[in-house]
Amino acid sequence: MRLILFWILLPIAFMISAVEFVLNANSVSAQATAISTATEVKQTKDTKIAVVQANYLSQLEKDVIVEMNKVRANPESYIPMMEEYKERFVGNRIQLPQRKFMMTKEGRAAVNEAIAFLKKQPPVSQLSPSKGISLAARDHVNDQGVAGTFGHQGTDRSDPFVRMERYGKWRVTGGENIAYGYTTAQDIVMQLIIDDGVPSRGHRVNMFNPDYRIAGVAYGSHKTYRVMCTIGYAGGFDEKAFSIQS
Repeated sequence: MRLILFWILLPIAFMISAVEFVLNANSVSAQATAISTATEVKQTKDTKIAVVQANYLSQLEKDVIVEMNKVRANPESYIPMMEEYKERFVGNRIQLPQRKFMMTKEGRAAVNEAIAFLKKQPPVSQLSPSKGISLAARDHVNDQGVAGTFGHQGTDRSDPFVRMERYGKWRVTGGENIAYGYTTAQDIVMQLIIDDGVPSRGHRVNMFNPDYRIAGVAYGSHKTYRVMCTIGYAGGFDEKAFSIQS
């Protein structure tokens, strides 16, 4: 049995999270901590190599994984960017290039709250790229991009877990974030962390979920919002042979 939690909100960002089960560890020895630290260093190096070699991803899609891993490894690394972003607010409007403005719900308050969060957030595990989860995300981008719809349900009524299971089996936990309208990896990640207008900060919860170890990304055009980025997450993922070979 799995528990699926939905957070539905207006564009520009959407998230969904699901938990099948979570393993809890209440105590860790000093020796185990040292082993874990060494393992994390090796995993970080291996993850960087895996992202570079993920030829099924575009450069921007690779950059999204790189940026997520950057902020997961060092949450405070995004603070200078957010401080600069905060200075562009006029009331609840944020100034964009070419003298355009975008209305936000919370204005600077959401950015200040995100900065305070990043100062306290400890590092979490790195995300390795998955071809199967990326293909599942690609299905959703291809579907919604043409239809001009938004949210986590496809026009075929599929949810993120149905799409992932086309290409393999997700393990432990899984989730999805979607961002509409952003054109750089840094903007996609930053906006999901700020999570303006979302009381639960559900996108941010997904971004820093320590149980996520695998991610897939797809980015493409969207009929209504110009572009969209779908990010799938899992605690583990057993790829189907055909998804690896395709």
